[in-house]
Amino acid sequence: RAISKMKKDIRSHIKELFHGSEFLRVINLQGIEIGETLTSAIGNVVHLQYLGITSCSLKHIPRSIGRLTSLQTLDVRETNVQELPRSFWMIKTLRHVLGFVLRLPKQIGNLKQLHTLDSIDLEEVSEELTSERTLGEMIHLEFLSIWHISHVNVKALSGALDKLESLRTLILEGKIIPSNVFTTASLRRVKFMFLSGDL
Repeated sequence: RAISKMKKDIRSHIKELFHGSEFLRVINLQGIEIGETLTSAIGNVVHLQYLGITSCSLKHIPRSIGRLTSLQTLDVRETNVQELPRSFWMIKTLRHVLGFVLRLPKQIGNLKQLHTLDSIDLEEVSEELTSERTLGEMIHLEFLSIWHISHVNVKALSGALDKLESLRTLILEGKIIPSNVFTTASLRRVKFMFLSGDL
């Protein structure tokens, strides 16, 4: 009972913090147990540039995160977050998205400033990767990690990689790896490549 009261107190303190601190630029809650759902009050911290919530049982990020139009970095590593709301993927200022096997929605915003995408899940993605406003449009990506590549999406991934000329680090894991990782001129700047799967 004492532990559940303490968790409730932490959540209520964090909610109050978000309500009264709209000028915060950085929030880093490493290892602080805030529950499965981040309060929608996060949308009030409109000047936020860095949001780190790691090493806890967090699972859901509210749609209100889309109001953080200055957000540059989201770090939800070592949590249970697998999906981010579509409103998040519309934030044009994003530079770094750090999680573990996040689902990429069918449509995203103009993320040409994104530098780091670690990591995304292609299990439910196929032809959308090269269409407008998806992976192939993230032309300044320097770090990309992708999981669950399969025969269904390998061709689309191959087309997207042809456009990513700024990549320095490429991590690919799945049943099959696109063969153009060794031949496409767009990957000439890659310094580190980790591949796990059949060629």
